[in-house]
This record gives sequence, structure tokens and C-alpha cells, in this order.
Amino acid sequence: MTIKITFNNKINSSLQIGDHIYYVQKSIGQIILDVNNSNYIGKVSDIEKNDIYVDGNINAGDSIWTNPTDYFALFAKDVRVNESSLKGYYADVEFTNSSNELIELFAISSEIVPSSK
Repeated sequence: MTIKITFNNKINSSLQIGDHIYYVQKSIGQIILDVNNSNYIGKVSDIEKNDIYVDGNINAGDSIWTNPTDYFALFAKDVRVNESSLKGYYADVEFTNSSNELIELFAISSEIVPSSK
């Protein structure tokens, strides 16, 4: 079932199609949200201005839809799609010293993960 969620404020520009949406109920005077008790809504299928469309399983009668100002919406990226490391089979690195002074290089490291087989 596709669910339309309308926000009064601007939607975070990092939100993308395929992200997972959650919600947490706010409490009066509560500063820290208990994200461990978040409720999964579903996966974002479309984004338009202040509306997001989610393929989810929340019933229309759930309280998030009747009083949405009592909730915070959260989203999480799919780690299989949004990896932070580079992918490929070959890397060529060149270090240059543009200083006239002697410098020492103490360590060089890299993270290697097979991207395909």
C-alpha cells in the first residue's frame, strides 16, 4: 500500500527514493528521542515538494495520521546503496611534497573490499 505523508516543513534534502522511513512519538519536555522504540513505516517510493510516498504497512487509522504533529519522522539509508568507500579494481596513488622542507610519512592505509566477483 502506498502512503502519502505531507510535511509542514521542508523535507531533508538527503532523503532519497529507497530510504527507509520510521516515526517516533514525541513527549512534552522530552529532549532525547528513544529511537530504539521507533516504528517502521516503509520504503520511500517518490518525493514531491512537501510530500513523500512510502510503500508501507501502516493503517490509515493509526494515530500518526490523525495527529502528525505529535511525531518525528526519521529515515535511514540503505547501506548496500550508499557505501562510503570507492569501488573498482585498480588504484594509482602519487604523493608529492610541495614544501622545501624535509617531511616524513608515517603511515598509509586503505580499505579494500571486493565490489564484485
